[in-house]
This record gives sequence, C-alpha cells and structure tokens, in this order.
Amino acid sequence: KEGSTNMVIDDTGMIIAHDNGALEYKNINDVYTMPNDFIAKLHQYDESYFEATIDGKDYIVLTDTIVEDWHMIILANKVNLFSNIWRELMLNVLVYVVIYLAILSTSIFSFINEGKYYKQIIALKEAETKKEYESELLKIEKESAEASNKAKGDFLALMSHEIRTPINAIIGMNEMVIREAKEENIQG
Repeated sequence: KEGSTNMVIDDTGMIIAHDNGALEYKNINDVYTMPNDFIAKLHQYDESYFEATIDGKDYIVLTDTIVEDWHMIILANKVNLFSNIWRELMLNVLVYVVIYLAILSTSIFSFINEGKYYKQIIALKEAETKKEYESELLKIEKESAEASNKAKGDFLALMSHEIRTPINAIIGMNEMVIREAKEENIQG
C-alpha cells in the first residue's frame, strides 16, 4: 500500500535490501530517525508487529527474522493503512444518522397532526421500527467488520507469500556460494 516501505536489515542496522536500491548498504539510523530501541524490538517482536515513530510519523512495523541476524521489515504508515476504513465507517455512520433523522422527523410530523389514539399507535410502530433499525444496524456493522477482517487477512497472506519466495531464493543462493567458494574473503 502507498506509504509503506519494505526492507531487510541485519542486527547492526545495515540495510541489506530496500525498496529504494540507493539506500542499500547504509545504516538504518543514517537513513531514518529511528527510536533508540528499534533493533532490540525486532528481536522482541519477531514474527509480529509493533508501533514506532519514525521520521516523525507513526508506523506499524511488521517484522520477521529471515536468518539468524537478518530481519525482514515492513513499515506501514498508520494514516494510510487505516484511512479507508475510517472513511467508510464515518460514511456509514453519517448515512445511519441521516436515515434516523428522516424517520424521526416523519414520526414527529405525524404525531403532531394526528389524534390521541393515532399518536399511541404511531409510538408503538416507532418502537418496532427502532428495534428493526438497530438490528439492521448491528447486522451491517458486523458485515463491515467481517469484510475488514477478511481484507486484513488476505493482505497479510499475500504479503507473506510475496516476501517468502524471494527471500528463500536469496538464502538458497547464499548457501550455494558458501558451499562452492574457496576464497576466504567470499566465505566471510
């Protein structure tokens, strides 16, 4: 998603691979303003995520250890990550409020213009309508939450697959180089 950054770093903070190839082989602290405990958190939250403020912006940091001292990191900007969900939620709430106000204003108008007995019948119908409305609102909110949850799961599954395949290729190539190389500086 726009606003996210993918990279691989080692325990010293050197960037091994980065979306922006020009940043490779630089120290992460020279490129970004990182929290002091960032490298320690990579070990603490291995195969998980944590929140961090980087360059003055809030990020969710998804991390996984690739090999003993290499870490795959995805920096997801929290604003970009959740903006669509919040926008959709606010739109739904606005629609529900408008519908509720329309029902309420119609009920009030009818209540004023009708007689005493008719007012009682309207009040009973409003109570039933309100229960149905609340039931429908809960159903819609549940469906929205389930859709959001499914989207999150699909995203994480896709990203896991897309990152694992090239990383496995890199690991395999490294093993071949170590096995075949005779020079000491290459093995190092």
